[in-house]
Amino acid sequence: MSDILPIYYDIKAKLKDISYKFPYHGWMHTKTVYDTVCHLGWLEDIEECSFGRLKRAALYHETGFTTGKAENHEYEGTIIARKELPFYGVHELDINEICSLIMTTVPGNEPIDIVESIMIDADYGYLGMDYYPYVEELLRRERGIVHSVWKKQQITFLENHRFHTASARKLFDRQKEINLKRLLRDAII
Repeated sequence: MSDILPIYYDIKAKLKDISYKFPYHGWMHTKTVYDTVCHLGWLEDIEECSFGRLKRAALYHETGFTTGKAENHEYEGTIIARKELPFYGVHELDINEICSLIMTTVPGNEPIDIVESIMIDADYGYLGMDYYPYVEELLRRERGIVHSVWKKQQITFLENHRFHTASARKLFDRQKEINLKRLLRDAII
């Protein structure tokens, strides 16, 4: 598969300009998902070809936001990926797999294999990070939801969320529980 660095820097340039409208779904989130995909892929010992597709999907998974709309951004990201990836020397079969991985990030999708599990876990890895309160606020602002409603939604979401891979559970579950306890404490105050 082709060199990933040109893709990485092109996506970075593309996503840096949308943070005014989408404070969360820009380059920093994409880079975090990319880094998490790399870490989880290594921990789960993903074979090289799947690993390459996974990394490219992580880079393209939020590019649909560059259209200016949040709705169906995953699908829009696949259109962008299908248009651009051939110029980077990525073959059609790989592009199909990359687009399929992008679509696994649609909320509510269940993974069918370890590669999809890694993609979904990386997208939600922020739930188990110590900077979750910061990310949570960016998401709330992006969606324009009032604090009281948002807190209730987040409590329900964290209570019901489960990471799919053993590696993600090991890395993120403890902090996710701390984040949930903070939300519950703050909801009472």
